[in-house]
Amino acid sequence: MERLTLFIGAAAVVTLTFIALQILLAPLIIVDAKSDVADPTQAESKKIFMLAVQGPVVDLHKGMSRLVHQWVRYRARGTGLIWLDYEQKKSNAVKVRSTGDKKLLLKDMNPPFDCASCKGSLHAADFLKLLSLLAACVSVTAMLPAIIRVAVISGNGVGHVFVTAVFVTLPLVAVAALLHFPVAWLIQWLYRTTPFSRALDEYRKQINCKEETGPDSAHPRNHGLQVLILRGLWKHFESFILDRNMHFVVANIVRPLTQSKRVSFVSLWGGRQLDYFVSHCWGANFSHFVRSIQCHALSKEGPISWFDAAYWICSFANNQWNIGAELGDDPMGSAFARALTSGIKGVAMVLDEEVQPLTRVWCLFEFFLSNRERLDLVFVTNAGVVGDDRCSSFDIALEVGKKIKSLQVATCEASSEKDKKDIFEYIISELGSLERMDEKIRKLMAEMLMRNLANVEKATGSLVDSLGQGSATVETLDKDHL
Repeated sequence: MERLTLFIGAAAVVTLTFIALQILLAPLIIVDAKSDVADPTQAESKKIFMLAVQGPVVDLHKGMSRLVHQWVRYRARGTGLIWLDYEQKKSNAVKVRSTGDKKLLLKDMNPPFDCASCKGSLHAADFLKLLSLLAACVSVTAMLPAIIRVAVISGNGVGHVFVTAVFVTLPLVAVAALLHFPVAWLIQWLYRTTPFSRALDEYRKQINCKEETGPDSAHPRNHGLQVLILRGLWKHFESFILDRNMHFVVANIVRPLTQSKRVSFVSLWGGRQLDYFVSHCWGANFSHFVRSIQCHALSKEGPISWFDAAYWICSFANNQWNIGAELGDDPMGSAFARALTSGIKGVAMVLDEEVQPLTRVWCLFEFFLSNRERLDLVFVTNAGVVGDDRCSSFDIALEVGKKIKSLQVATCEASSEKDKKDIFEYIISELGSLERMDEKIRKLMAEMLMRNLANVEKATGSLVDSLGQGSATVETLDKDHL
């Protein structure tokens, strides 16, 4: 009877401690994470970072979940965000605060720029103090009364009974140790799937790859992506992409889809021979980007075959697992230059209202090379091709023109200082100065604005004529009625 009492107490301590350990060790799977502003009403409000997660900790009672977050720091892994992912040398474990149903706010760390992620996980660190406290509380409430009761009934000393309790506990600890790995695996398996991971799996099933063959298949000229596939990708992940940019798309969609084969996204579908080259900035809204490409395809290929046009888009054409090889030893040896000089139909430079591409060094290199190769380069927005007959929206074109007016090539940036230096040196060797490049950009934009203005005047004139005819008809009807 005494041994049974001790066994029940030991079982309670080991079981509850084991459950607590499994809950603390189980990762919190990130469902969605994004930067935001602390106070949208203030222009200079600081950035915050919100995470929607799933895992055992956030399934606890709210009070218990908050207690865990107060005691524990987390190590982020696999988010694709360099500033957030844990590195031992940086020791950048983070604290979080619960803000609602399975939602967390990052504490004491603000995102350096707008960013988002639908992958990765948070792993508890420094939780031994909390686990020890929980084990001590359980021992005091479950084991200590059992030891005292047995000591009183048996007449043995408390120390003697305590030693007996330890020996009773050891087999239970051994069983818990054996169960640890299968239970930990089961918990991770139960929580591993998110809405986004399901969307990735569904998209993988849609991919119909035709193997690229032939000695020329690896050349960038054969890495074109059809508009139909680009639009299909956007539509499939639209509810996750929202207003996010190419950085999000590459980190969360392109890289996971290509990880097993470590190839470019285009290679998954089988590349097409290029029709057009796209110059763009990864910081622009992805939905804006897709609509802009669609506008360009409609403008150049017409309403019947626009969806079949093939575009070279670096995010999808380059192998994101081997970027060094794609960039080459110098700008002219890069995949960008090889695609531009492969006899394509033209170049679409996708611009937003901030004209971000013209602030990036690689885009300027693409502009320069397009000009040198006498390619049909046009500026494109989600309203259409600037200067095209179909584009009669002048406000966007005018806003872009204002930005370009004050643009200076010398102030443009690149993610690599070496790339910036090499490209600037190349442009100067060809044109004599960076200021000459400024002149070329402004001249091209001026020509497009003039064509765009003519289209606006034409559209306005047609509308006025239609309204005038309508007024004349109304006047005639009024006279007949009288």
